Amino acid sequence: MDNDIDNQPNKPKLQRFKQSMNLNIKQTIVMWALVSCGVVALGVTTLIIIPIILRVDYREAYITTKELRPMIEAIYEDDDCSKVETYTLSVEVEPKTYNAYVENCKKSYNETMGELVEQLKETEGVRRNRYVNAQFVKFETNFNALGNGKPEKFQEKLAILKAAHNYTILVSRLSDESTEEEITRAASYLINTENKKLVKFGKEWQEKLIELSDFYRTNQSSILQENSERSKEYDEKRKEFENWLTKNAPDYDKLASLHSEGTEQVYTEFNELYEMLRLTYQANYKSGSGDCLEYLSKVLCD
Repeated sequence: MDNDIDNQPNKPKLQRFKQSMNLNIKQTIVMWALVSCGVVALGVTTLIIIPIILRVDYREAYITTKELRPMIEAIYEDDDCSKVETYTLSVEVEPKTYNAYVENCKKSYNETMGELVEQLKETEGVRRNRYVNAQFVKFETNFNALGNGKPEKFQEKLAILKAAHNYTILVSRLSDESTEEEITRAASYLINTENKKLVKFGKEWQEKLIELSDFYRTNQSSILQENSERSKEYDEKRKEFENWLTKNAPDYDKLASLHSEGTEQVYTEFNELYEMLRLTYQANYKSGSGDCLEYLSKVLCD
């Protein structure tokens, strides 16, 4: 009986311990449940946000290449620039005809092309897709080689070639008896280009030829006598002038090449770039944008 009385106070302690344990377990369960929910929520959010961040917008790149396309086709199909280069030193092509080639070549070059190429370079589709970017670099390298990336340089080259043709035509009409005025007029075409090499050559050519022409006119009667001393002296002076001319004649391929033969490569590289962007944009097309043809579940970008 005494033992039963002694054990009775232990029951509330045990009950309180069990209640405390149950509360801790419940708190732990709730805590882990909340943590699990947070992890799941974070995972779902990450799955939603990452694709949005990584998604590349090809629309601007596609639209820009589409605008460039007819301009690139124009410089590829037009052969006036090629004629400008081919007939620079030809005396068979009259200045009027040659100048028409120059003017048509100017028209085939659209100054906005360079701006559009720079704009295309900065688009997300070109910057963030390494394959598209690699193809763009190929195109840009060939495009810039034509001088199309720098309109002022292109115009400067055309001016040099036009001046060179006019000079060539006038030189072909000179003779031993040509006047200083005629020689000066021919040289002026090169001197007025303000190209340092052509100015230097033009002035030296003018000076040497005037000297030779003066010698001929002064000694014409003696020079016309076969095997005379003056005739031999004139032949030596003329040969000296011709040797100088051979060594110093301008190289127009280096001074003002339009690289017209490179238009085919530009056209090829551009078409590859355009096709890459067209198919990529088509595959990532946002329905309803109106840029491409949509029919049922199909999309066609031209």
